[in-house]
Amino acid sequence: MRRQLFSFTILLFIFAPLTEAKEPKQIVLHQAVRGSGGGQDGERLVYSVDPERWLQMPIWNPDTDGEPPLSFKRAYEIAGRWYKSRRGEQPLYSYTASCRSGRWCYKFDFVPPKNSPNWDNTVVVLMDGTIVEPSRTRVIDTQPENQSR
Repeated sequence: MRRQLFSFTILLFIFAPLTEAKEPKQIVLHQAVRGSGGGQDGERLVYSVDPERWLQMPIWNPDTDGEPPLSFKRAYEIAGRWYKSRRGEQPLYSYTASCRSGRWCYKFDFVPPKNSPNWDNTVVVLMDGTIVEPSRTRVIDTQPENQSR
């Protein structure tokens, strides 16, 4: 039994790098989950960029560099135009700016249209003015439902 376990461990170390190479690492800027919990399955939106693309973004230090590479006003115009083309005109609900390694992005959340099944009302804008398109994945709730004894 010990020999089989040792052989399995060796095989695991040999093939582990092969499975890791299939999925490139991404820098996650924002994510949202809908419908998870309470025994329901849901959907996840992940706003991420390739590390090489992220490293191409300009570095900005608000304490020493003055204005950001992309002004809030310009980023809001870009986000609003992109959102309007997909969901129609909606007011802005909130916004944030976030930073990783000196590189920044804006995240805009718009008010969802009334009676809309759409819940992806976030727009992420990079400092070069490009939009980060979210990827969608299914989320399976693996938590057992509460059972009374």
